[in-house]
Amino acid sequence: MVASPADPRNQSFLSNGALETVRLFLLQPLFLTFDCDCQFQRLLGQTGMARLLPLMVLALVLGLNLRADERPNIILIMADDMGWSDLGCCGGEIDTPNIDSLAYDGMATCLDLAGLDYPKKFNQREPVPMEGKSLKPIFNGKVRKGHNEIGWKCGKGRALMSSDWKLVRARDNKPWELYDLASDVGETQDLAMKHPERVKDMAARYQAWRKRVGAR
Repeated sequence: MVASPADPRNQSFLSNGALETVRLFLLQPLFLTFDCDCQFQRLLGQTGMARLLPLMVLALVLGLNLRADERPNIILIMADDMGWSDLGCCGGEIDTPNIDSLAYDGMATCLDLAGLDYPKKFNQREPVPMEGKSLKPIFNGKVRKGHNEIGWKCGKGRALMSSDWKLVRARDNKPWELYDLASDVGETQDLAMKHPERVKDMAARYQAWRKRVGAR
């Protein structure tokens, strides 16, 4: 059973949870944090959030007054609305250009800048191959060729992007969908039936990528 925010059990949760959060805040000498993702907000509802947030502010003020013997104090507030549940292989949820490619290249770039090699053995195990490419040439004002192909495995979803083509499937019992991103960046026209050979070829390459990197 899923309880609604108006359920008495949730009202008790709101009160006890808020008081416990205040207590924890007062025990933190340096960092006061309130991690509230989109799922938690939906559970509390607008009324619950309205009741909880003033207590967070009170905890912040009390915590600073109790713990700070010297001034000035620095208050750093970080907030975003990028709920984790909005990410996925299907659709256009990831709007920042090339953010997936940049994530691929993080490890390779760090190793290159540090002058280190990717280990062939780690804790008596063979790490999965490193897929990324170093961004160091770009930092030095040079041109670097991007990725020809990028694969994803997120939950039950999977996808492969190759040049302007994207192959995507929501789960194993669903058919592959094919999109031409050059003319359909919003992925509204499934071309899988029109290009069955391309689907077959990209699906085989996806399985090869999945095996190579150990994606389950």
